[in-house]
Amino acid sequence: MIYKLVLKNEVPGLNRRSWTFKPPVLLGRDPDSNLCINHHSISRQHCQFSLNGDEGLVIKDLGSTNGIYVDDNRIQQHVLMPNQVVQIGALELEIQFSSPDELAASQHYPREGNVDRTRPLPVYQLDAPPDPKPWWRRVLG
Repeated sequence: MIYKLVLKNEVPGLNRRSWTFKPPVLLGRDPDSNLCINHHSISRQHCQFSLNGDEGLVIKDLGSTNGIYVDDNRIQQHVLMPNQVVQIGALELEIQFSSPDELAASQHYPREGNVDRTRPLPVYQLDAPPDPKPWWRRVLG
């Protein structure tokens, strides 16, 4: 799947209004990030987008300073749905499906930093889902 983040609020200093990506990607202010958004509210390594076993898009906070919010709740990891708005730092971004053509077109934007240098993508493991049984059922069976 290919996704697009569309900026929904007014943020001074950003030239782009959308970012297209194919998970897994690392989003951050660091120019070596797969998805580099150079804004002071974004940490150097802010979050990771990846797919879970059901092919759902999962966002995971990587210890960012300003956090990630979904429905006004700060989250550490969350499965996102299309058209859902997620706040990353000061940016309110809507998750949308995208096409391979849009992904190819987005590759033409100049990247910040040294584009001739490559670095392997660090892949962070997703947190295990919580056990649905109450503690006493797990103990007593």
